[in-house]
Amino acid sequence: SDAGSSPASLSAVCRRIRVLNALRRPAVGCAMTAFQLEVLTPAAAADRLSQQLQHDAALRVCQCMGLPTRRVLEHWAAAKVAKCRPDEEAATLQVVSQRLQAEPGVSFADVAAAAHASGRAHIARSLLRLEPRLRRKVPLLLQMREGAAALDAALRGADLGLV
Repeated sequence: SDAGSSPASLSAVCRRIRVLNALRRPAVGCAMTAFQLEVLTPAAAADRLSQQLQHDAALRVCQCMGLPTRRVLEHWAAAKVAKCRPDEEAATLQVVSQRLQAEPGVSFADVAAAAHASGRAHIARSLLRLEPRLRRKVPLLLQMREGAAALDAALRGADLGLV
């Protein structure tokens, strides 16, 4: 059988057409050809959409192409935290933490670092409590001048390299 007519090949073409159609929607406004998408790659297209704060479209690209959504979700969370008003911090923290906890492998430390850089220390500390990887958590706590919390986390993890 011709490789171009195999079910897997047909499925891949249909996925690419879905992505191209999603990119062409007026709300997204990113028309490109199939060749341009192939050269750019769907992952890079998702990254560009994230940079343009088109996170829903970026997630659709990732889901349609079977790509991990971790980077898009981390970017979305960092952007959401950065633009929230002080009176919205608690609600923003709840929305962000719930969404990120539903996605395995997301780096709470990366989002916490962005929150800290945006002046959202409370959100940064709260997100770091959810970070399971001590090697990501402890250095950021130190950077945030949270020495006692960093020491406590390192001791609880029994990782002498972090103490």
